[in-house]
Amino acid sequence: MTSAPDAAIASPTARRCEWLAAGLTLLGLAVSVGMGLASDGYFMDDDLTHYLFAADGSSNVNALLHRWARPGFNIPMALAARIGGLPACRVLSALMTAGAAYLSWRIARRLLGAGLWSAFVPLMIWLQPMVFKLSLTTLTETPGLLYLTAGVWLYLRGNCIAGCAVVSLLFVTRDETMAMAPLMGLAVLVDARRQRVARTDDKPAPACGGASAPPRPKAVRQARNRPRAMAAIQGILSTWWVWASAAALAWAVAAYWLAAWWFDLPPDASPLHIFGKQYTDEYGRGSWLHYLGIWPDAAGLGVLMLAVGGAVWIGRRGWLVSAWVFGLVALHTLIFARGMFASGGYSRFVVPAGGLLAVLAGGGLKAVFAEKRTRSAVTILVAGAVWLPLTSYVVWRQYDVDYSGYFLWPAAGLAAAAVAVACLRRSLLTWTTVGALVVVAQVPRLAVEVHPLRLSDSAMHETLLLVRDRAAVMGYGENLGYAQHVLLQHHRPHTLSPGGNDQSVTLWRQAQPGTLYFWENKYAHKPHDMESTQRLQDALERFGKCIIDVRDESDNDFERGPHVKVYVRSAEPAGGPQP
Repeated sequence: MTSAPDAAIASPTARRCEWLAAGLTLLGLAVSVGMGLASDGYFMDDDLTHYLFAADGSSNVNALLHRWARPGFNIPMALAARIGGLPACRVLSALMTAGAAYLSWRIARRLLGAGLWSAFVPLMIWLQPMVFKLSLTTLTETPGLLYLTAGVWLYLRGNCIAGCAVVSLLFVTRDETMAMAPLMGLAVLVDARRQRVARTDDKPAPACGGASAPPRPKAVRQARNRPRAMAAIQGILSTWWVWASAAALAWAVAAYWLAAWWFDLPPDASPLHIFGKQYTDEYGRGSWLHYLGIWPDAAGLGVLMLAVGGAVWIGRRGWLVSAWVFGLVALHTLIFARGMFASGGYSRFVVPAGGLLAVLAGGGLKAVFAEKRTRSAVTILVAGAVWLPLTSYVVWRQYDVDYSGYFLWPAAGLAAAAVAVACLRRSLLTWTTVGALVVVAQVPRLAVEVHPLRLSDSAMHETLLLVRDRAAVMGYGENLGYAQHVLLQHHRPHTLSPGGNDQSVTLWRQAQPGTLYFWENKYAHKPHDMESTQRLQDALERFGKCIIDVRDESDNDFERGPHVKVYVRSAEPAGGPQP
């Protein structure tokens, strides 16, 4: 990967571009912090659950190192939670996103040069709808975004061991990314081989990531004169930093497992539980095209179009960046299509690649508007024309909702624009058309996602708080309660998590009269386990009385309306004393 000359980086123009990149990073940070502090709701239930783990982690090592809480996320968040509660955690998420935005510019400067289009890369991060939205939350994808971007930046600038060590933090932040470790291993082996070939011609060894010119023909001929396989193996075995990089890549996982053994974490909290748990497809499974279809939800169609064009234009220079971006999407495609690890197929799972995706989008900007590459412009428009019907198909396949009328006409317009650009070639109209269509493609999803988080965004959250207030008016405000939904555990005093349905049955049988149970149709009603659902319902009816029943019939195409009931424990079970 060719890095920009030092003289170019130090030029006055480059200095101005550096200030522009820093300014865009800080602008996005200011907007994110402002919206985060103005939020009174949550993006999803996992958002609040992760915060509660972080808040408890400052005083409870089991919560701090819990495998679901992910120590790569939970350790820094626990510190923020201790300092300033939920607002401090949201500010930390915004800072992590800003850090990834700035480092993505540093990567782009090495790949694209220290120019104007590299300086726009931080903007490409903030304009990704899901990246921005998660900067307001306490979810694990945001630190994953920082760790991956920082690790690749360190690696490409020649700090191979440090880069692998930082990427290792990603593995204890998002479990599934451990499957991407071979990619970093491949990069190390490629660089070790490249350095060995370079030494045969007495040339300076290239930096990690291939930041030097390919070997000259003389070095290639010399390498061919030796048995290739044996020479490669000997070269790798004699290169100390290869082994150091491998150790650095594994350090965080090894340290986590050692800590779990040292503190004797319970089975459900131990990282070893990841491999022993029986996973199901309770959160659904999708087609092999699912993640390609929902990717625009996370990144925005405009950024994706630019990234495809940029990946093609950058080519082999940016192979590691492209491999991480498309490899992570392929990994989640495999997991969700095969129904593995109880994946929900959420678009937020690809957010850790958002910084590297922004680098590729910067390459697309430069290819079209600086290099005036007609082929890149056509590639960008064709990518959009293909993606729209693909998204329509995935939505129909996954949710049985037909949005083809909304997608096919814009797709036809992008295809027609691609043909027109190919015919017009280099003209002002060409570049104006591409720029306008990219903006139009990006804005709709961005407008939907970018706003403060509100409790009113979730019908279930609104209904739960309504039921809580009703129970308080009826005189049950201070009674001990059980609720499987995390919102009530946080927003109602004396409300505990009972675990699952079977644990709820046991606790309800043993509960004191006056104890409340908040039943809802999201966690207490389990379509994949109707037997436990029925057992809980029977126990609630037998040992208690329903005092509140609120059903919202506002079902939509993607989820059923909330249904919440409150039971109060009776002194005796219905039908007389318990036998």
